[in-house]
Amino acid sequence: MKKEELWLLIEKYADGKCNREEEIFVETYFENCQENNIQLPEEAAIIKSRMYGQIKKTIQKRARNLKLQKQRKVFLKIAAALLFIIGCGTVYKLLNKQEFYTETTALGEKKTISLPDGSVVSLNSATVLSYSSGFNEKNREVTLSGEAYFEVTHIKEKPFIVHTKHLNTKVLGTSFNINAYNGNHNAKVSVTTGKVNVYNTGAVNELLIKNEQLSYNIPNQKYTKEHRNSANDIAWKDNVILLDDIDLETASKILEKWFNVSIAIEGEGLKSKRIFGKYKNPILDDVLESLEFSIGIKALRTNNQIIIKKKNSS
Repeated sequence: MKKEELWLLIEKYADGKCNREEEIFVETYFENCQENNIQLPEEAAIIKSRMYGQIKKTIQKRARNLKLQKQRKVFLKIAAALLFIIGCGTVYKLLNKQEFYTETTALGEKKTISLPDGSVVSLNSATVLSYSSGFNEKNREVTLSGEAYFEVTHIKEKPFIVHTKHLNTKVLGTSFNINAYNGNHNAKVSVTTGKVNVYNTGAVNELLIKNEQLSYNIPNQKYTKEHRNSANDIAWKDNVILLDDIDLETASKILEKWFNVSIAIEGEGLKSKRIFGKYKNPILDDVLESLEFSIGIKALRTNNQIIIKKKNSS
């Protein structure tokens, strides 16, 4: 993404005119930039003033409209992050020093890209990956929101770092999967070859090797590290939906992204029902029929809207 495009996108966000995909990009990108602490040059004061006014106005407008306290806190947190960055001059640095490139996938879409260093990244649906024009100069850093599988070219003197909202993953040359969708309760890193260092500004600082996964619980800021078959975590690359002992609520989120649908679950206890299933080249109706049979539910579908109820409910 060129600096002019990034500037227009920031203004669009401040005015509340972004679609959800653009919002995800702006929020993830700026939250991952907070560690920078660069003083704003005098000649860039106009940028600070202009952005501050726009964001302040948007905060006031949205605060009046938002009824839920949780939503208000989320928005104010994002706004604070933006104001912090504007105040310390990072926006000026980003817009004037480098260009930025963004790769995105829509709901139901997947694609594979090659980075300037020869590394290959497979993007799952509803994913945003960004990197600067300075990538592969002194280091290699990308920002991710969503899920992606990385096959990193080995360059000893240039570490490869993936920044997500809650975790950073550092490697030299290896292959691994990161699942870090906004809105999920957990962010996960799974290694298929080599070794990675997963860390954040809190208590996380772990080395992972092949067939190890780190799962970070976002609400309580705790994590687990376990051995598991990493091939299961990248089944999506081969167009396979693997529902491996997960609850129906989590399975529904996977299906929503995979098929670009909206799923509502109605009925006491249904969300926590455990799901097992493997679907190669899946068709939505076939998956729903299988779930109906295996856990005793009824899936009512109208175009892209699906309601899941107990089988005996009306």
